[in-house]
Amino acid sequence: MRAMLGKRKIRRLKPIQWAIIFVFSTLVLAWMLIDTSSGIEYRHSVRHGDAANRVLHLDDSYRKKMQKLHYELKRFCDRGSDIVFGHNLLINGEIFTDHVFHVCGGSTWLNAVVHVRSELRVSCQEEFASIYRSVPRAKEISVKAIDVESWSEREVSAEGKQSCIMQHAVDILERKWVGL
Repeated sequence: MRAMLGKRKIRRLKPIQWAIIFVFSTLVLAWMLIDTSSGIEYRHSVRHGDAANRVLHLDDSYRKKMQKLHYELKRFCDRGSDIVFGHNLLINGEIFTDHVFHVCGGSTWLNAVVHVRSELRVSCQEEFASIYRSVPRAKEISVKAIDVESWSEREVSAEGKQSCIMQHAVDILERKWVGL
């Protein structure tokens, strides 16, 4: 009886089972070989560069391109930053130079212009390209820009930390930040 328990009969696979395994393996291999990258990479900000370009021709194809980039900018927020700039994107090896930034946890803004609403100042702790500064900024501002997601021009008010973030972003894009 013990001899019979230790002996098992080995079942051979049928040709249809081999065909299913082959097709499944081929599909898995093809899926692994497909290039799923978007051609968009993150690069850290560099100190020396040109000012961003304000875009005036805002047609439908540009809207679609920017709304696609909006999701890429959001995706790179997990790096611990408050802002991701358009110039942080390498698109097929080229730097994206348009005047756009994404406030992490918020919106993506195109062609932003800052308007000071108060003479009161606040000290903003800022960083760009590994340079840290304490910068006095207007405590209350409004920003007029195109909200990329809704593709509408909006004017938003900001104060305190949000004011610091928005003013810092626009200064960086316009190459006006201290230390550049």
